[in-house]
Amino acid sequence: WASYCHKCEQEIPEIVQAYPVMHPKGFQVINISVDQTNPAWLGAVAANNMSWPNVSMLDGWKSPIARGYRVQSTPTYYLVDKNFKIVQKPERFREVMTFLGQNLK
Repeated sequence: WASYCHKCEQEIPEIVQAYPVMHPKGFQVINISVDQTNPAWLGAVAANNMSWPNVSMLDGWKSPIARGYRVQSTPTYYLVDKNFKIVQKPERFREVMTFLGQNLK
């Protein structure tokens, strides 16, 4: 995600709403930002009330995480299981919610 990402701005409120409901069932969100400035990144975290872990190397698209996972756009989602195996790469958050509805009880 990134502070300047318009699709992220649209989807973050959905995540904020879903997180307190799904987190007790085992769902965890970890945001990895491709921002390049600390004020923009942390300002967006605070403004959007993102209470889950947020990290950034402030390297933008040159970040080893972005490169390693071949992230080419924001937002990018990966659903991983308890063993950190990628189980799905949804394109939108509604797909995340569909998966969680079918797999988290």
